[in-house]
Amino acid sequence: MDSARQHYLLDRRRRGGVAAGASSTSGSSKLATITSFWAESPMESGAFLGLGQYLVSMAFGTPPQEVLLIADTGSDLIWLQCSTTAAPPAFCPKKACSRRPAFVASKSATLSVVPCSAAQCLLVPAPRGHGPSCSPAAPVPCGYAYDYADGSSTTGFLARDTATISNGTSGGAAVRGVAFGCGTRNQGGSFSGTGGVIGLGQGQLSFPAQSGSLFAQTFSYCLLDLEGGRRGRSSSFLFLGRPERRAAFAYTPLVSNPLAPTFYYVGVVAIRVGNRVLPVPGSEWAIDVLGNGGTVIDSGSTLTYLRLGAYLHLVSAFAASVHLPRIPSSATFFQGLELCYNVSSSSSLAPANGGFPRLTIDFAQGLSLELPTGNYLVDVADDVKCLAIRPTLSPFAFNVLGNLMQQGYHVEFDRASARIGFARTECVAH
Repeated sequence: MDSARQHYLLDRRRRGGVAAGASSTSGSSKLATITSFWAESPMESGAFLGLGQYLVSMAFGTPPQEVLLIADTGSDLIWLQCSTTAAPPAFCPKKACSRRPAFVASKSATLSVVPCSAAQCLLVPAPRGHGPSCSPAAPVPCGYAYDYADGSSTTGFLARDTATISNGTSGGAAVRGVAFGCGTRNQGGSFSGTGGVIGLGQGQLSFPAQSGSLFAQTFSYCLLDLEGGRRGRSSSFLFLGRPERRAAFAYTPLVSNPLAPTFYYVGVVAIRVGNRVLPVPGSEWAIDVLGNGGTVIDSGSTLTYLRLGAYLHLVSAFAASVHLPRIPSSATFFQGLELCYNVSSSSSLAPANGGFPRLTIDFAQGLSLELPTGNYLVDVADDVKCLAIRPTLSPFAFNVLGNLMQQGYHVEFDRASARIGFARTECVAH
């Protein structure tokens, strides 16, 4: 699943994000109106569904219908698994529609269908067989189609409705006129058991962009252990705006990549294993003139991925620093992880960090994250830990810092000031 995620991200980068012309802020605040200044919503691990992402509960429509959505900073489109009742027939062939709809469009008194003539329709990929022609005099509904690398897909039509997120002060904040995909044909396992996806990227259709300037173009989340999450015991949180009690953030600037405007790029300058700065060429961290490379913060990827040059230096230094019995990755349950160790005797060998070296990432403008071992080591079996970092082999690839590496940090996406902040903290309600 996580490997397929990397193909999906790379495909989105090649296509310039969700659609050409998407931007971080222009025109986005006019798409919806809101009546609050900050809001928070519990997040929970998707582990109970076999997913490596975090889920947020929201409500759409009037009266509100609650849906459980994958929180994804690597995409813009919000889409819901929809009932076929209100779906235009052209986008819902018989025997191919959602069997377990999460949102019944016909029950919402405030839903409106976005026509193909609307500017927002240019921001989504059209379904196969539906050409670019659209008559302003008699526009048809705006159709969309998303395909994922693992064979999963969502197809439907673009709609607008009221979205409600729980609020730390008044119980709920309603955002009116939010554009989202009403998915009437959703196939595959990428979103099994969920109600869809909430896009948190930088493009015009993302929820932060549509939420407007009253949230100060800022959102953040605080993630607890993915494997420790259990349904109904939410402790991770998604915040829109700035909470009343602010964490002490240390910031690094967002890096602009006009060829991939959806993603949140940051500037990595070095990576350290123990006290050793790895001799990784600067080109492994930089964005080239074609928009390739760079480093992305992604909530939708579980693992961290490094370009091959950086990965080889990391694996070499890490392996040289660990003196625990090594286990071939083919013998573990977690395929594709190169460095795996038997840790049954680690306490007697090296008490500090269980026999593993510290891993530190240095970002632009002085931000350094000295990561807890749980952020870069994963338990794959009893007494077996693996380095939870994999290589990206494509020459067009970029580095991805996944949600495992972000756990235990309050991560703030300050779009207005073009920066990302990190604060080491317990993830509790504000």
